Amino acid sequence: MMVYHCKICSTDKPAEEMYRKKYFKKLGFCQSLCADCNKARRKTWDKIYYKKNAAFLNEQSKQWGKDNPEKKKEGAARWYAANKEKIRKYSSDRSKQVRDLGLHCEKCVLPIDKTLNKWWCKRHYLWHRSYNALGTTKHWETIEDMFYQQQRMCFYCKDRLQGMSHGELEHMFPRKRFPELESSVDNLVWACKPCNDQKHNRTVEEYNDYKKRMKEQEQQ
Repeated sequence: MMVYHCKICSTDKPAEEMYRKKYFKKLGFCQSLCADCNKARRKTWDKIYYKKNAAFLNEQSKQWGKDNPEKKKEGAARWYAANKEKIRKYSSDRSKQVRDLGLHCEKCVLPIDKTLNKWWCKRHYLWHRSYNALGTTKHWETIEDMFYQQQRMCFYCKDRLQGMSHGELEHMFPRKRFPELESSVDNLVWACKPCNDQKHNRTVEEYNDYKKRMKEQEQQ
């Protein structure tokens, strides 16, 4: 069996492991470059090219996505379907790393706000709370401002909340009875857990009447 010497990695390899291209007319492969070294060389060249032309390539990619939205969705769906296990493994490893070492936020490079939770920075924590309450993350700043406007107190009993992680976002008009107000940020207030549990599916007026009746019964 014929053996060929690669000039880059300085190893002897058989013809099957050498770099193959059609323009090598005599043998069909290069006698001085193996396939592995060529692959590594191409990766280096690609990195240099993408680094130099990053802005142009990003604009081109965005423009193609705008012109071909359906193809973009299909391509993304195919990629996610083909890399499900890889994505799952990466996310589990990342979560474990964050939990064990207490590094930065799972979703960005900002440090974790340990007063709120164990996994996210303040912004992403509020994104999560906003999404659970309103179905969108865009009101996270409004939710934070609301907490300080209420002077860190429960809207109903006026007890002081130790922090955002100890408070709950409560809908003044219940979502089940008023679905049209489900995504309205004006319908939200910060409340403590006992008040939120007691209020249940009542409106603010109904809840105040309920508390009055409970007080009267206790006095009797």
